[in-house]
Amino acid sequence: SYTHALRINPDFAGTHNNLGSAYQDNGNLPDAVASFRRAVQLDPDYAEAHYNLGNALQESEDLPAAIKSYHAAVEINPNFAEAHYNHGAALQEIGEFFEAINSYNNAILIEPDFAEAHNNLGNALRETGDLDTAAESFNRAIQINENYAEAHNNLGITLRKKDDLVAAIESFHRALKIEENYADAHNNLGNVLRQTGDLTGAIECYRRALKINPDYSGALYNLGNSLQENGDIVESIESYRRVIQLKPDLSEGHNDLGYALKSTGDLTHAAESFHLALKINPDYV
Repeated sequence: SYTHALRINPDFAGTHNNLGSAYQDNGNLPDAVASFRRAVQLDPDYAEAHYNLGNALQESEDLPAAIKSYHAAVEINPNFAEAHYNHGAALQEIGEFFEAINSYNNAILIEPDFAEAHNNLGNALRETGDLDTAAESFNRAIQINENYAEAHNNLGITLRKKDDLVAAIESFHRALKIEENYADAHNNLGNVLRQTGDLTGAIECYRRALKINPDYSGALYNLGNSLQENGDIVESIESYRRVIQLKPDLSEGHNDLGYALKSTGDLTHAAESFHLALKINPDYV
């Protein structure tokens, strides 16, 4: 065992690194982090241990520390594509989109067929408003792996933002053909169908998403809005109430529940909902 090996040679960085991986595989993140830290303390130029430390820190939701570890890994080994990729993912998670784009591009320079890097690059580009280049990145990911459901879904989101609704619908259908239980793709397809005025189709998509994930608050909220637009007020009220159970601080949910209750003549409970929306967000209009 690794602990036995460390008793024989407690200063061997490789064993500390391997022990850290074993701890992480077993869900013991604090000991994993401690083991990886010991590995890089013993061997500061150990790129893999810095990378593994970054992964454990990211899983522990300590993103600033994870970013430092990934940065150390790529400084030691500039050709470490996975470290560039994970560096980008951590940067993207804290909203540093331009830095994330740089990291993804570094990963792609090293591994041009790194489909996940192209996909994540597309997501970061879309966040900066560069929709055309984002679509190119998603298409490149799909060229590398035509069965990459997430890339088809992300392409659909981008095409919808570009107001190319027909192509967006096609992308979501492709994602669902690959992965029929893809709740996000059902929800996103519902959004674009609703935008085209197909409320019946949208409601069906939201219901499918909720069959896969009954606690999908976004799909529940969208279902409530679509049902209300379709005149199914009682069902929309039920959806909004379920959303609020899952997300009590969602001011939009309380507000839209208020409008639905108001339309049924239940002014007392409607007023309560509007007051709750304003309590959560005093600037809500």
